[in-house]
Amino acid sequence: MKAEIFITGGISGNRIIANKLSGSTGIRNGRFNALIVEFDSIVEARKSLSTASKELREEAYFEGSQTFPSHSREAGILSWDASTAKILIK
Repeated sequence: MKAEIFITGGISGNRIIANKLSGSTGIRNGRFNALIVEFDSIVEARKSLSTASKELREEAYFEGSQTFPSHSREAGILSWDASTAKILIK
């Protein structure tokens, strides 16, 4: 079953999250600066979101940032800065 990760929020945060997602089959622009990242399966989308969360957390730690990503594996949601990424089943 195909899945999409729908990213909304601030432009720079959206791009940062989209660049951290690996294994996607394509990226489309949505309305109001949203990005839609396509995956072949829900499992791939969940793995990609989890990996992106780990990478963002490591970068924030090493840069001494005050903000860290918030990731809910069960809900399939990642929040970073002013952006939110959600897994949607296609």
